[in-house]
Amino acid sequence: MGRIIPVILCGGSGKRLWPLSKADRPKQFLNLIDPQTSLFQKTVERGLNLTGASLNETIIVTNEKYIDLVKTHLGRPCPHIISEKAPLNTGPAIARAAYYVSEIFSPDSLMLVMPSDHYIEDIVPLKTSLILAEKEARENRIALFGIKPHRPETGYGYIKTNSKNPLSVDGFIEKPDAATAKNLLESGQYLWNSGIFTFKASAILNDFRLHAPDILEHVENGAHIQPVSFDKAVLEKSSDLSVIPCDMQWMDVGTWEGLLEVMKNKPGYEYVEKLSASGN
Repeated sequence: MGRIIPVILCGGSGKRLWPLSKADRPKQFLNLIDPQTSLFQKTVERGLNLTGASLNETIIVTNEKYIDLVKTHLGRPCPHIISEKAPLNTGPAIARAAYYVSEIFSPDSLMLVMPSDHYIEDIVPLKTSLILAEKEARENRIALFGIKPHRPETGYGYIKTNSKNPLSVDGFIEKPDAATAKNLLESGQYLWNSGIFTFKASAILNDFRLHAPDILEHVENGAHIQPVSFDKAVLEKSSDLSVIPCDMQWMDVGTWEGLLEVMKNKPGYEYVEKLSASGN
C-alpha cells in the first residue's frame, strides 16, 4: 500500500456530553463504549491497523493541556505529538500536521486523518475503502470517506455526490434542519461526511496555500488566526475532491443520542442514559 501516516486529531473542549465529558477530560479520553479502552486508544489502534504504520510513524495533534493525557493513554513513547496552545479547530490542526509530515517524513507521504472521538464497529469496510482512497490521493486529490445515511440526522455534515460518478463531490451541507435532513436522506444523493480523509501532504499544503493562505502563515510564522474547520477552509473551496462510499458501522460520538445508540445493550447504558438527562 505504500507509506500512509496516521494523523490523529485529539483536540476538543469537553463541552459536548457534559457532565460525562469535561474540559480537563474530553470524551476521547473516556472509556465510553469499551470499559477497558478509551476512544482515543481505539483510534490509535485503528490507525496502526489500517496503515501498517508503527507508533513512530504516527502523528498526534492535540491541545498542549492534553499532552499528559495523550502520553498516559498511549502507554508508550510517541515521538510525533504536535501541541497547540489554543483550540483552533480542524483547519489549522490538519495544516500543521501536513507541514510536519512534509518536513519530517516526505512531501509525497500520504496522510490518513482521523478524529479521535469516533466509534467504528468494524474496520474491514474502511480498510477496503482506503485502497480506493489511496489511489485518489496519489493523484493529488483529497479523498473523503462518506457514510450512507440511515436516518435524517441533523448533527452531521452531508456530501452531495454525482449519481453518474459516485466518486465526485458536488457540494456540502452542514448540519441541516430536520426537514432538510429528511429530504437529503430520501434523495439518495447524499452521504454523511465522516471527517476521515486521505491525501498527500504536498497536495493538501498546496490547497491551503490556494484557499487558506492565512492558515499556512499561522503554521509557518505563528501569525494570529481565528478558529476554522478544515471543511470551511479547504473542502468547500477545492475542486480536487473524491468521496469513497464506506458502509461501516460508524458514529461520531458527539451527542447523547448518538452515544446512547452505540451503547444500546452494552454495559453502562442505564448510567449514561441518566447522565444524558442532566446534560441535555
